[in-house]
Amino acid sequence: MMTTGTPLLWTLFVAFVLVALVVDFFAMEKQGAHKVTMKEAAVWSLIWVAVSFVFVGFASTCRSRQPTTARNSSPYRTA
Repeated sequence: MMTTGTPLLWTLFVAFVLVALVVDFFAMEKQGAHKVTMKEAAVWSLIWVAVSFVFVGFASTCRSRQPTTARNSSPYRTA
């Protein structure tokens, strides 16, 4: 099976998503239901996009540490 990450990276990704959801749910519970302004939506969007960039950087760093033969091996390569 072809994959872009190790089981460790997938486990960390799932854990991160679950933590992000818990943080979001607790923030909503604490603040209560309110009308979300465009500014608040933009700020939260920027925060989550920044967090995603941090994760991509971490995943890329971990992937670059893999041996080249493991990273480039594919049963579909012809050359």
